[in-house]
Amino acid sequence: MPHAVSLELLRRYDDWKSGTPVATFASCLAQRYDLSTLARLADAGPWRVRRAAVAALGVLADDRWSGIVGRALNDPIRSVRLAADAAIGRLWTRILPVPFRLRLRAAMRRVTLDPRRALRELESWQRIATRHAIIWQLRARALENLGCPEEASECHRIAGQIDPFRYPAFCDHARILEHQGRPDAALRLYRRALEIFPELPHIRTRVRKLGQRSR
Repeated sequence: MPHAVSLELLRRYDDWKSGTPVATFASCLAQRYDLSTLARLADAGPWRVRRAAVAALGVLADDRWSGIVGRALNDPIRSVRLAADAAIGRLWTRILPVPFRLRLRAAMRRVTLDPRRALRELESWQRIATRHAIIWQLRARALENLGCPEEASECHRIAGQIDPFRYPAFCDHARILEHQGRPDAALRLYRRALEIFPELPHIRTRVRKLGQRSR
């Protein structure tokens, strides 16, 4: 039988999934758990507890705990992996300083609609870029939309260095390399993305096709 701490966490998680606002979920957790306890449960609890703890870290933790959430992307249980994917998406956004967080959604739209303007704005965020892979990933997408694949590849490479669990950067980088006629390099990055997060059926298809061609 799970410990009382785990039972309370499971109850709070179930309430949240049943419609409790995320702010209420976060507030209740912050009053009852420290991050080290949640990290321990996310790493070594029964799978339902791991899932709830990973979700909790997604709404409470900062980048010091991203490795715990990142490792859960490859948990043996699929529902834990999916919870980790949602959690790390929240964490990637929330660890940005608040003024940049508020501007992020607009920048994400402009990457496609007005990539030149998006690139100028993202370059103005340089003072925080060294810690935030999402900025480099968005710069890469803007550069790719402007027809600069080499520069985009370099930005994706930096994003992957900053955050080794940033699987979308590995996928995007691999796609650029594939289009450049570098299938072996693309295959390595696609496989790296799947090692991080196996729930990528379209990437698994690319790996299979590229693997067949290389035989």
